[in-house]
Amino acid sequence: MARLVQDNALFLGLDCFTQSMSALVVDTCGQVVYESSFRFDERFPHYNTKNGALRSAENEVAIPSFMFVESLDAIMGVLAKSSVDLTKIKSISGSAQQHSSVYWSKDFSLRRCFDAVIDSDVTTMIEAMKKQQEPVFCLPNGPSWMDSSTTHYCKELEAAVGGSDRVAEISGSRPTSALQATEIAKRIHEDPAS
Repeated sequence: MARLVQDNALFLGLDCFTQSMSALVVDTCGQVVYESSFRFDERFPHYNTKNGALRSAENEVAIPSFMFVESLDAIMGVLAKSSVDLTKIKSISGSAQQHSSVYWSKDFSLRRCFDAVIDSDVTTMIEAMKKQQEPVFCLPNGPSWMDSSTTHYCKELEAAVGGSDRVAEISGSRPTSALQATEIAKRIHEDPAS
């Protein structure tokens, strides 16, 4: 059964790129009625990123986990102050960096953060998260798709399952340092308790 959409409905698209965050609102005809974007380096200089990432000498490339939260807060804050009637938004779509990750702390509760925003004077998720007693992230900086420090774990994965072709047959992809499986293997090796 087809579902009808109101003629005045709006649709929000959020995109978290490597270097920036964007929001786009379209109407039922596909016409853009609002757009906003900012670069992480310019909007959040306190994270000290270059092109949205932190790079070390050991081929590690990471992204500050709180920067993702702060960027979502910021883009939604700008949208809330715009002339867009938010009550007309009927759907939200999001896309993000394909092979970047955030490692939540096992004791962290997103529900408590939502409750804190509702029940207090806290106005952003970043404020609510920073008020939590438990650490939010077990890694303050999550690995980026550009990280190439896991090549060793790619080779271990290939050896364990019978080669690169076998990994691709099982998973749909040959092992690369951008894949989260190798990043997780690295974390387990470096810090089994996390």
